[in-house]
Formats: sequence, C-alpha cells, structure tokens
Amino acid sequence: MRTLGFLRLTIASALLAFFAALPAAGAQLTPSWAMDFGAPVTWQRVTSLGDLIVSTSKGLYGLDPQTGVTLWSHADLANLSDEGFEEIPGAPLFVIDAGDSNRRIVILNATTGTQVFDSQAAGLVEIQGKYVMPRSGGLLIVGFEQGNFNTQLFMIDMATGKQRWHSEVLSKGKSGMVNLLLAVAQVAMDVSPVHADPIELDDGSFLLAAMGAVHRLGGATGSELWKTDAGNARVLHLTDKRPGVLFVGSEEGDDMTPYHAIYQALSLDTGEPVWSKRQRFRGALSPQIISAENGLIVSERTEGTGRVRLLDYDSGKSLWGKKGKGTKVKGGIIDHDFSNAGVVITTGYDSAWNDKGTEYLLYVLDSRSGEPRFKKPVKVKGRMRQTELLQNGLLYVTTHEMNVFRPATGELLHGPNVRSKKPIVTRWHGDSLYAFNTSDGQIYRLGRGGAELAQVSKTKAELRGKDQPMELDVRQDAIILTGHQNVIGYSSNGDIRFSAYHEAPRHHGLIQALLWAQALRAAMASADAAVAGASFYSASNETETGSWQHAVTTELGKGYTELSEGYMGLAGDYAHEARRRFQASAAARDFVFMMIKKDKRIALAQVSKHDGRIVALVDLGKDKKPSYQVDDIGDRIFYRQKPSEIVAYDFAPAAQVSQVR
Repeated sequence: MRTLGFLRLTIASALLAFFAALPAAGAQLTPSWAMDFGAPVTWQRVTSLGDLIVSTSKGLYGLDPQTGVTLWSHADLANLSDEGFEEIPGAPLFVIDAGDSNRRIVILNATTGTQVFDSQAAGLVEIQGKYVMPRSGGLLIVGFEQGNFNTQLFMIDMATGKQRWHSEVLSKGKSGMVNLLLAVAQVAMDVSPVHADPIELDDGSFLLAAMGAVHRLGGATGSELWKTDAGNARVLHLTDKRPGVLFVGSEEGDDMTPYHAIYQALSLDTGEPVWSKRQRFRGALSPQIISAENGLIVSERTEGTGRVRLLDYDSGKSLWGKKGKGTKVKGGIIDHDFSNAGVVITTGYDSAWNDKGTEYLLYVLDSRSGEPRFKKPVKVKGRMRQTELLQNGLLYVTTHEMNVFRPATGELLHGPNVRSKKPIVTRWHGDSLYAFNTSDGQIYRLGRGGAELAQVSKTKAELRGKDQPMELDVRQDAIILTGHQNVIGYSSNGDIRFSAYHEAPRHHGLIQALLWAQALRAAMASADAAVAGASFYSASNETETGSWQHAVTTELGKGYTELSEGYMGLAGDYAHEARRRFQASAAARDFVFMMIKKDKRIALAQVSKHDGRIVALVDLGKDKKPSYQVDDIGDRIFYRQKPSEIVAYDFAPAAQVSQVR
C-alpha cells in the first residue's frame, strides 16, 4: 500500500473565470481542496460514514474528505466498473468486483484501506454470500474453491483482515456428487446456500441456516456444535418467552408443486426437537413470526385469502380456529401490536418492490380464540411505516395516510383528513405528530393521546414543478415543508410566511446522486431516532422502486438499525463515527440541498429553510453528465471537474445558515 503525493490546491485564473459565469443568486463556493490523480477518474463514491473512494485508470484511492490527502491506495485495483462497488451494511467495508476473467472479488476497509478479503488469495472462484457478524466483529464469507465443489466458509476479522478460520462444515456428510449438484444449482441460480441471516449468541457461537439444515457453529473456530435437518429453513426466531429454544420456519415447494410452510422448535443446547412433530401448513412461508403470551402467531405469505395461526410454544399444536385450522384473513401478516381488545394485526402483500397505492387491512383478533372482533377489517391505504399503541387506540402511519384505529370498536377515530393519493410526510415534535397531506395541501397535528386531530395550516400549500414532499421540520416558532425543489415556511399560527421554488434540471439522471445521498441520510436518521412516518420513503421516492438504489438503501437502513441497537463488537473508532453520523443525520438543520437550473446552467445549491433563498452553490456549468457525490450529513460535495481531478466544496454548517441574510 502506498500514499499518493501531497495535497494540491487549484484556485487559478481559470477557476475565477468559471465562477464569474455563475448565476447571481447565492454565494459561489470556492474549493476546499482539489486533487489531480494524473489519470482519468472512472468513478467516485461517498460511503455511508463519509469515506471518499475514488477509482482511476491507475488504481483505487481512499481520500480524507476534509483535506483531500490520500489515506491509502491500491495500484492493483485499476479501471474498475462502478457497478462492481457494493457497501456492506452495518460495517466499514465495501466490496469491489475487479471484473477480470478470474472474477476477483476484493473486500476493503473504507477507512484504512486494509484488504479484508481477496477471493483469488483465498482460492475462491465464486462468492455466494457475505454476512456481517457485528457482535464479534467478524465477516462470514461463503463460496467455492477452484475444482472443489464443497461449500467453503471463511470467518474474517473486519478490523485486521486476518482469517480467523476456514471450514467445509456445510458439505460434511454429503457425497461428492451431491455437493457438485448443489454447487451447480447455486451458481446457476446465483443464490447463497445460507438462507437466513446468521444469529450470534451470547457465548460467541452463532446459528446458521444453510444447505437443508440449521447449524450451531463456534464463533472462534467454526467447529460444529450441532446440526439438525430443517429443509429450506428461512426464518430463525428466538424469544424470551421460551429461553433456550430456537423456532425455525422452513418452506418447500416451487412453481410446479404447492408451497408449504413448516415450523419446528429446537433446543439451543443440543439441536434436538422440542416438539414431537413438525407443523406443516399449505401456503408459502411468511417471514413474520410473532411471540405472543401463549404461543407463536404465524401466517402464510399470500396476496389472496390466508390463515393466521397460533402455535403452542411447548407442543407446536395449532390452537386457533376449528380443528386448529386458523383464522381466515386477506394477505399475510406484516405488522402487529397487542392491545386490551386483542391482537391488532396488519395484513397485506408486503414487498420492497410495491410501494404505491397498495391497500392493507387492520384486524383485531381475540387473543385466546383468534376470532376477529369485528366482521370487516379496516382498509389502510399505502405501505405501513409505523404503528404505536396509544391510550385511545392504535396510531398507524403509512406512506399515504395517518389515523388512529380503535380496537374496542373497529372504527377509525378520525375521518379521511390525512389520506392522500400521493405520499405524505410526518414528523414528531414533542408529544404531537405533524403530517402534511399532499391531497389538500394542509398540515395537521395529532396529539400523543390520539383523540385530537387539528388542522394547523390556514392556507393550502402548493409544491410547484410537480414536486413531492420530502421532509417536514417542526420547530417552536415555525414549520418548514421541503420538497426536492420547494421550501415552504409557516409561522407558528399556521400562516405561510414564504414559498420558494427553484427549477430542477429536466434530465432526471442529474439529480440521482443527490437523491441517493438524501435517502441514506433519511435511512440513518430513521434507524437512530425512530423518525415517524414515511421520511425514508419520501427521500428515496425517486430512486425508482425496483432499482438497485432502492434495494441497497433498504439494506443499508437495516444495517444501521442493527448497529444503533447496540451491536458494538466492531472497532471502536468505527462505532464512534457511526454513532456520530447517526446523531447528525437525525438533527434538524437550517438548509436543504437542491439541484437547480438557471440561465441554461445547472448547480448544486444550499437552500435556507429560513426564507427559501439560495445561500451557496457549486456551478456545474452545462455538464450534461456531471460526476459528483454528496455527503448530505457532512455538508460536502465532491465534483469531477476535469477528467483526472476531484474538487471538494464545503457548505456552511447549519448553525451559520441563519446568519446569512
């Protein structure tokens, strides 16, 4: 590993002429630093923790985002495709596909540049899975060696990159032909032999569902403590209702044969069955397993009519419905809550690829019999984002509506005041939940008790340019609604104090990097601060549903959630920085970033929430394909101004924006 030359600032006459042509509004920023790599830059990335990674035709570099100083470099990783970059959620690691004929896959520490894993050095020709083990600071790699069809497990120390152990335990007991067939199938279908995320236990061991069985492996050595056949196990569930017992959900079936969900209970100590027989039900397996007081609540995954069942903890016997056949509902369980009136469940077809206009249903089931308390469930519009049991009922927030459901009566406490065809945005402030209803352009406030819903705004707000709401910021003396191109400020009495609109470039691709940064910020804020409502959905709304950006931001949000819940077995510096970034992402700030168009030029602008004015901007000229990255938490952007040069710009900290008048 070597370090590139020293920092080179480039504030020359050419730059002065460049800035002279900028639009008059706002203060034009001067570069904080510039770095010329002496070779074409192929792409750049800002990781979720603010690390700057730059790929050139001569190598891969990690730069200090504040100074531009090269922290590390790898000359052997040159001319990489940006499609080969993948950040690993919940870890300071990223994956690089070198794209050569040998399919070399490298995993690096973004902060230190340490090479954590190299598939060529390990002799792997296929990597089938990568799993972060946050409590132990390990990374589990699954793959195949050249000429060896036994599945390989590698446990890597994330901090040092050293291999802790290597094992073929998943292939033990199988014939060479069986392992060959399994390997061919996995490679052809591009699936991992591991079917559920590993679960780390208090003694350092972990549970792994893979290759038709559930394994308990020693975290320090990879030795097999026990193995139990479990079919295609996809859900591993632990509950404090039955300590020492592992509940497993498996699935069998395909497009040619009916799907069946299979449930069993295993002893954590020995892997021996706890139930006398497995419970098998027709229908695809739902990932939702709910720990109730008297058993496990399960349902099948379906878009049609399904059944909800209660399985006895100790015997597995199905308790609800006639002859234990369960209670009929539409769709499968996607959310739940417990109330004095019974179990409140939300059903529907929950999919990461289906966000808009989907209807979900609220049921109240008797805790003992499973019978619905009311003849008809309540229909809910949009995808469920949050539920909270209040004194007067169940508060629910979806991407498209907000209301309070009364389990005792089966009614909604409020009318369709906050229900929209387009996404809404919400924000908690003290003991009140505020919501902007896109349909009528009004802001509403719901008290923590749930009984009072009041309209706060006096005037309808209009988001110009076919914009969509992105964030609602509630303060003691003001409410600020922001979209991708609009900022609207309300006074404390509900009057609109200002409304500012900044035109966006027509080419949607120009704002993708900005939307990506905003989505990451919202995901981190939601994970750390439990921000209510559809903030993450709204921020990532234009990272198209079904796209890789949508999928990755969802996974990153999951990784952040795990880290924020206290799995701090990672390196101390990383954990500290992660916490700092989480807290910064959740803190309210006085500005928003926008991509704007003016005088046939485009620019990335910092727009004040105090009055909607442009405080500062970076001109991108007429560059139709600008290569830039935004650190939406560090308030910094990185722009490839020339083919071989990266220029950094620091925007004013939030505390200073209010002083710019």
